[in-house]
Amino acid sequence: MSIDAQPQPPYNCRISLGAHSLGFAHCSSFEGRLRNFDSTDDVDASMRPSFAASMKRMCPVKGRARNAGVTMDPSPMSFDNTYYRVVLQGKGLFSIDQALLTHPKTKRLVTRFATSRKAFVDTFVHSIVKLSSVTGGQEIRRNCRVVNCFQAPCDYFYGPNRFFIWPIS
Repeated sequence: MSIDAQPQPPYNCRISLGAHSLGFAHCSSFEGRLRNFDSTDDVDASMRPSFAASMKRMCPVKGRARNAGVTMDPSPMSFDNTYYRVVLQGKGLFSIDQALLTHPKTKRLVTRFATSRKAFVDTFVHSIVKLSSVTGGQEIRRNCRVVNCFQAPCDYFYGPNRFFIWPIS
């Protein structure tokens, strides 16, 4: 199968990764790329080595603060195209970020958005509007870790590798 024939995430899902331009990520969400990555490599080879070393310092195995983490890109309070520029530099925080470079079509998209903030913002807005019309029990989450709670107030419970949500009675 040629690389162009390989399955890709839906277009709008690829565009929505631009939301990684904003926010903060806990070490637990990406540390699998930093240590014991696979049987051959300790660190994910798609990461720039200096970036991986920096992330290891921010997320040490021992003595790490409970909520330790890093910003998703160097301008975490600004919705801009910096995310795409760092992905091109091998500094994507999550595996899915760097995976955008593994297919020629998505690599062209990343390059286009890295060089044009307007192209990114215009496409992102269109994509999110389209995603907002999704039906069939799917939703755009307010918090990526949980389904939206439509009965307020809601109670949250965190457990190892789990997140539960239920209405408070």
